[in-house]
Amino acid sequence: MSTDYNNPRTDHDLSHFVFDCGTIGRVKTLSFTNVLPGDSVDIDAIGALRLSPLRRGLTLDSKVDICTFYVPYRHVYGQAWIDFIKKGQSADPIPDSTFTDPCGDGDFSCNYLGLNNAGSFKVPKWLSQSYLNIYNNYYKVPTDADETRKPNVFNPYEATFGLTACHLESIWTAPLPNGSITSRNMAAPGDNLDIIKLKQEFAKLETDQERDFFMTRYRDIIKSLGGHVDTDADNRPTMLMRTEFWASGYDVDGTSQSTMGQFSGRVQQSWRHSVPRFFVPEHGVIMTLILVRFSPIHSSERPYLATLTSPTYLDIAGDPALVANQPPVEVPIGSILSNSSKTNKFKMAHSQWYRYHPNFVNARYTLLQGFPFLNKPIECDINNVNKTVQAYVDPTDYEDMFETLQLVHWNTQCKFNVHVDRNLPTTRESIMTSN
Repeated sequence: MSTDYNNPRTDHDLSHFVFDCGTIGRVKTLSFTNVLPGDSVDIDAIGALRLSPLRRGLTLDSKVDICTFYVPYRHVYGQAWIDFIKKGQSADPIPDSTFTDPCGDGDFSCNYLGLNNAGSFKVPKWLSQSYLNIYNNYYKVPTDADETRKPNVFNPYEATFGLTACHLESIWTAPLPNGSITSRNMAAPGDNLDIIKLKQEFAKLETDQERDFFMTRYRDIIKSLGGHVDTDADNRPTMLMRTEFWASGYDVDGTSQSTMGQFSGRVQQSWRHSVPRFFVPEHGVIMTLILVRFSPIHSSERPYLATLTSPTYLDIAGDPALVANQPPVEVPIGSILSNSSKTNKFKMAHSQWYRYHPNFVNARYTLLQGFPFLNKPIECDINNVNKTVQAYVDPTDYEDMFETLQLVHWNTQCKFNVHVDRNLPTTRESIMTSN
């Protein structure tokens, strides 16, 4: 593949509008742009986000994350892509470049990829796998197993609105990994204890715990050692820009004299997402994803210490010397949420109850619909080592807060102003084949 460096790159206007909608807690693609080596890309997206009409007033702001990533095709196809480019025009089609027809809800199939793909069309791997690479690196619990399912086995909600992301952090949504050890023994033969060996065991325990709790990825370990890992080391998508804001907007409480006494809760927030000029090193796709979440406020939250009728010294004293040397503890989820199981437990650091304060929701709120509070019991599947189930948003928990679900939970109307300086002949030059 040759490049004529004597000809300047041409500015291509790839601007487009996006009219999209989604559910709380699911990661959805707003826009994607295929890019070529040597491109310089500018993205400036401007729009407005609205929540569907609310049953109640604006009780709680929702947090919106809009992120843009660059994923090289090489991360998707591996050596097959390298061989494909090396062979050029004589190369066979990229192997396994499409999947079977995806699951979906009629015309909404594969909307999670920012793609209208109903009927018998197929999904390119460079798009679906790029989404999974982004999700696995940025939106799931790091210690959970990577999502590897193909679009054809997604359920209709996933195929339409995307995979569920983690809750914002709270004491019960960010537990320690299910496989975290709470004790470790060291053999000490005879009557002697080797002090040097003991020190070595302490060091081994410390580095093992660091890896189990905080450094589950290769790049995290290398960073802790003072280094830096290139994105190619773990096929990590490059985050180009992140924009986050709270969608408080405005709240309408009756719009005319005839409607006073009736309530119409509405939320609208303008937003702007600008990606600095990015030079594209190789073929790939630039994807912009959106995620809307509420803070995980459960109507049954309560302080852990308030549930202990006879607290021990370790429970209540907060002795720094002792707390610093305590292993993780298993706590019944029912001690944090009053309507949940007293036997189902999750793991957390000792004295975590002194590093967090629960929210309080009056019990009368649970008798009413329309508030963005979680009400159903939370189950912690301690036997599931592949997924920390209570960490992920369940979008159905929020459906009662909306008057209508015609555009589901939120909708956005925006324009992506995309300009690409690209080493590609103009339309006129392409038509004039005698060039």
